[in-house]
Amino acid sequence: DGSTGTPIRLSRSRGDLDPPVVAAAGTGFVVALIEPNAGGRAVRVARVDGDKVAWGAELRESNDESLALDIAVTGDRGLVAWDAIEDERSYVAVSGFKAANVGDATGARRLTPKTTDAEAPRIVSRPGGFYVVYLVRGQESAREAARPSEAAPGVDKPKKKKEPKGDKRAPGEVDETRGGEAVTSAWLEVVLVDASGAPSGDPLRVTPDDGHVISFDAAPAADGGLVLAYRDEDSPTGAGGGMVKMIRIAAGGGISGSHQSDEGTPSDGAPTLLPGWVAIPTLRGADLLARLGNDGLPSEPLLADPSLGRGEPIAARGDQLLVAEPEGKAMRLRVLSCGERPAPPSPAPEFGE
Repeated sequence: DGSTGTPIRLSRSRGDLDPPVVAAAGTGFVVALIEPNAGGRAVRVARVDGDKVAWGAELRESNDESLALDIAVTGDRGLVAWDAIEDERSYVAVSGFKAANVGDATGARRLTPKTTDAEAPRIVSRPGGFYVVYLVRGQESAREAARPSEAAPGVDKPKKKKEPKGDKRAPGEVDETRGGEAVTSAWLEVVLVDASGAPSGDPLRVTPDDGHVISFDAAPAADGGLVLAYRDEDSPTGAGGGMVKMIRIAAGGGISGSHQSDEGTPSDGAPTLLPGWVAIPTLRGADLLARLGNDGLPSEPLLADPSLGRGEPIAARGDQLLVAEPEGKAMRLRVLSCGERPAPPSPAPEFGE
């Protein structure tokens, strides 16, 4: 019922770092966290069995602003992923390890190409390997103050203006001295990797490359596929809000289903996928909540559930939700049992029927 628990000390918190990420591994679990060290920061991996903590791999992590980190286990193998900076461009790195012996790990492997600006990786287990999902950023080229690209066939080319001497801007690059504003697009890509973390194919772009994805979550589908929930911002200037969308990717690759939230309740923040459930934060009041069907997409309308209060669902098992609610400087945990929603009332008969 969530009323009892045993705290397990992992390490001392140093600086403003994010909490660790956790994945079940047999009768225990594995954990990854970012810690400062003599060389900057490192990703550390441990296995926990009961009250015993066995530390293993320590992997170098660059001193960038991002603290993105994820870990997952499939069979007897695990994978940890994070993002790092090289030549002013972000990339995703991974390391594979034995779930029973986290000290037996591969060195850090760069997963994304050097031409891709990738960040915020998430890992989802699949039979024989993993899905690695990440956010890719790119510059939109259609801007008034940008150096023009080649015109499309049948379109008159504008008269060329004399460029300042020494102007080395690339096509589509904004000249900020002339009042332009760089606009960044953001989309999601998925890479299938084997149990050791080696790519099994090329990255698959699963959202439009002219979109503005600002947050996302990932979870396994019942048949070995992948479900993604993401928020796509309506305006690319950081105004917030936007539409929450979901897509389902088949086990063999390719999008096999989609859903778009059209509820009238204003929402903000990252959607959360839990086993059998999806939750979306709202601007005021309780989160929007809906059950997921066998295809991993909502099987009912997303509605605000007053029983959540100010709490946030953080785990699920069947009809039970584990909810975390702030209580002063502490966090209160409680378990909610969710019944079936009553059927909507039948429409009233029209006059004369």
